[in-house]
Amino acid sequence: SGLSGPGFTAGGSLAVTAAEQGGVAGVLNATGSMTWIVAPVTATALYGWQPLAPFVLSLVVLSISTLLAWTRLERRRATIA
Repeated sequence: SGLSGPGFTAGGSLAVTAAEQGGVAGVLNATGSMTWIVAPVTATALYGWQPLAPFVLSLVVLSISTLLAWTRLERRRATIA
């Protein structure tokens, strides 16, 4: 949501053909909705186990996402050049 929502949706729609855009929109919407359910439950359970655990998990997920995006961007730049 917030600032990332429009970019997330636009990225998904630009990555597929016009015929696939409805399906991608559904998957993106479902994924966003699931995070509103799964994230608080997971973070609460992790916090009960170890107070720093939710933050460590967030750091790991963010790091993996950043590395994946970075490698895909570099691969795309290599194919364009």
